[in-house]
Amino acid sequence: MSRTFWSSLGRRGWPLALGALAAGCMPHDAGVNCPDDVPTTCPSPAPTYSADVAPVIQQHCTLCHSPDGENQTPTLVTYGDVTAGAMAKTAHDVLVQIHACNMPPADQPPLTSDERQAILGWIVCGAKND
Repeated sequence: MSRTFWSSLGRRGWPLALGALAAGCMPHDAGVNCPDDVPTTCPSPAPTYSADVAPVIQQHCTLCHSPDGENQTPTLVTYGDVTAGAMAKTAHDVLVQIHACNMPPADQPPLTSDERQAILGWIVCGAKND
């Protein structure tokens, strides 16, 4: 049975994840109203990587987070990149950055509510490659 993001945190990881979310709740730009919109359960229907998440990442993230981008670490070109190595760490980093409105950066168009929900919901649902 594969481990999902949330189950992979384990008992000791939950306080760290919740603390990181709490620390990241302030938006990167005081003019941005950053919602506290991480789903508490997996939405139905669950967002899929190929249909819902990959297009958002391609549009908003890969300009910088690619081998030729300004911020090559982490690279976010493929599903494997987004969930690289220890999936929980990379997916957790994405969750925190999106939740805190730190990404995309202030000089780029923000994610729409639907784009935020696709990525956040996908991570809450286990960040599956579907």
